[in-house]
Amino acid sequence: MLSRTIWRRALTLALITVVACEIPSRVSLSGNEATRLDVSPKLLTLQQNQAADFTAVGFTSTGDTADVAINWSTTSGSITDTTTINGKHHGRFKAGSDTGKVKIVVRGKSTSTVRGAGSKGFVAIVRPGFRSAWSARGALRRR
Repeated sequence: MLSRTIWRRALTLALITVVACEIPSRVSLSGNEATRLDVSPKLLTLQQNQAADFTAVGFTSTGDTADVAINWSTTSGSITDTTTINGKHHGRFKAGSDTGKVKIVVRGKSTSTVRGAGSKGFVAIVRPGFRSAWSARGALRRR
């Protein structure tokens, strides 16, 4: 008798464990809602008319990568969305002929859960012969 009771309790515990694993831990409408966007690199120095690649990633509140639709924008030059793989958006920035501080902005599209939220990267566009990255960072702060 005692072994039958132990067997039933063990079976009940195993069944509860299996069922509990199938229950989602939090309710989500889309299953993978982004709450934050990050762009990298955060700081970059380029010469006039050079190009560089940026990456933008959406994250859930738990820090997991999320699928999110984004828009790239820049205050000078141009940026295009090149590819999106596993939630990572890759953008190609092309500096213009002017010099100075340029802001790269990534925002969630209006249909996403992070609309209005965004992240920024900065580019210092310098003339040829400008060699010091530290000086470029100072130039970004001064403008």
